[in-house]
Amino acid sequence: MTETERQLEQIIDASNLSNVLEMIAGICYAKADHIQTNWQDGPLALAWETAGDKVNGLAERLEI
Repeated sequence: MTETERQLEQIIDASNLSNVLEMIAGICYAKADHIQTNWQDGPLALAWETAGDKVNGLAERLEI
């Protein structure tokens, strides 16, 4: 297991998987906003927003 994997496991243990996924979704949405605002790259911003929607949906289904 890599150091990054260990750190991620610690974060999951401290918060729970659903909360971590919700945080990742929030990061995806923030990246979408940043890309659209600063680079005006609609397709890339939409890809990040779509990723956020999918991750958020997974978080809601897991609820563990």
